[in-house]
Amino acid sequence: MAARGAIRKVHEIFVSRLPWTAGTTELRDYFAQFGTIRTCRLNYDQKTGFSKGFAFVAFQSEDGVEKVLQQDQHVIDGQKVGVQRRQVEAAVSRLQISDVFSLDNDADAV
Repeated sequence: MAARGAIRKVHEIFVSRLPWTAGTTELRDYFAQFGTIRTCRLNYDQKTGFSKGFAFVAFQSEDGVEKVLQQDQHVIDGQKVGVQRRQVEAAVSRLQISDVFSLDNDADAV
């Protein structure tokens, strides 16, 4: 496990406006042209089982992310999708703020 306060470099993009027909196979096939893919996470609605229309694709290196962002448009299953760099700093900040609170102090207050 990483030490507290350590920042792990993530080479990840956020893909939006995905057609419901696109699965992880289509995402991997498309984005593999830009670099080696580490992970591909497509989010699904728990009730319907359909795609929520967005995904996260992590590359082995920053080079893959840069190549994706250099291209003006991306089309998957006939639909133009949105692509942007994943904003990891915001998630890290939320975790650091939560570290201020101690579970031991909460138990004493009851």
